[in-house]
Amino acid sequence: HIAPSPWQYWNTANEVVISTLSPTPVTVTLKKSDGTLLTNLTVIESTPQSYRFAGTIAASPRNQINQIYNDRGLIIEASAPVLVNYRNIASDVAGATTTTIKGNASLLSFGEEGEGFEFRVGYYRTNFQGLSGGQPVYSVMAIQNNTTVTLPAGPIVLNSGQSYLFEAPIGSLVTADKKVVMTVGSYGDTPQACGGSGEDGTVDQLAPISSLGDKYMVVRGEGAVGNGATHPEQTLI
Repeated sequence: HIAPSPWQYWNTANEVVISTLSPTPVTVTLKKSDGTLLTNLTVIESTPQSYRFAGTIAASPRNQINQIYNDRGLIIEASAPVLVNYRNIASDVAGATTTTIKGNASLLSFGEEGEGFEFRVGYYRTNFQGLSGGQPVYSVMAIQNNTTVTLPAGPIVLNSGQSYLFEAPIGSLVTADKKVVMTVGSYGDTPQACGGSGEDGTVDQLAPISSLGDKYMVVRGEGAVGNGATHPEQTLI
């Protein structure tokens, strides 16, 4: 189960890459969260599959906060374990704006480890300068009917496959009486100027508290260097 991003998945700027460690064929089904079938695929260890969604960017307005959606999440089922990577590859193509979708971004699905009852929301930085809308956008999606989700602004009730996008301070607690999945992202993020329109969307899956640990490794990256750029990579702990 993958909760919605700030943008819709259903256009050609989005794709899912599926792979497996199985040496025998694995059947994979992709559905919208309301159960609408998207496609069936077959993967084996030596042959990953990439599926590009249909639809135009301009016809896919971004998801709005404080609204319940029925079909904005993604459900992937397989006959054996698979690995799932969702990719936004909009970049600066025509029609890609913060009112629709911006690229590039990538999300690695946690699978069942991403399902949980309690989450602490967070983003990769606390200075929101240059962030479209001025705040990160969080998304929660129910897996079962009649799921009560308690947000910082109060409780909401979601049925299976329904989702809700919202804003909240970093560190806020989100709880549910049945398992849910969550993502965090932004419509457009400009920690520094880049080419084209100077914006890129972000998206990542939030891990539930039950999947968190107490030892972490942070690897220093090179950040942006050359051409006068002085902005390093940013890590929030």
